[in-house]
Amino acid sequence: MTLADLGTKSVRRNALIADLLHRIEFIEKAGTGIKRIRDEAHDQGCPEPVWEANGFTTAIFRPNPEVRAAVRAAVGAQSPAQSPAQSPTQSPTQSPTQSPTQSPTQSTDPVRRLLEALRGRESSAGELRQAVGITHRPTFRENYLHPALEAALIERTIPDKPSSRLQRYRLTDAGRAHLKKNKEPR
Repeated sequence: MTLADLGTKSVRRNALIADLLHRIEFIEKAGTGIKRIRDEAHDQGCPEPVWEANGFTTAIFRPNPEVRAAVRAAVGAQSPAQSPAQSPTQSPTQSPTQSPTQSPTQSTDPVRRLLEALRGRESSAGELRQAVGITHRPTFRENYLHPALEAALIERTIPDKPSSRLQRYRLTDAGRAHLKKNKEPR
């Protein structure tokens, strides 16, 4: 089967399994999935997905250009006092990553919260996520861990193996100085 055949031709690799899945209503009908994906993208005003095949079939979806333009216009039209990441209901002193239930005495700066959690000890990424109250790993890495590492405020205990399961993090001298310099009232 070629990329051009996708959505026009259906080839069952295992007829017994395909028939069983159809009988238990796990699948609708063989060969309808790609056509439905294309139709749904068209109905939503999105460009047709780009298909790639290299042992696996990959679909790349592009957003609706009108929606993207409307979002850009809305972000550009916000008042100067309101940052693009800030929602209209968000307090100006509340960080976009701050939970609405976060205590007002907690720091709103993600990096500062991470540094405070590391004060005087080494911790794993999981322990740090728990200490700052973030459960979503990508959010934690993007808003907390990577900015602190890039600013050299923290360091890895095993620098040669950044993805080691034994990896832990600790404050650097710059991180300790940052905490002292930017002391917040407790």
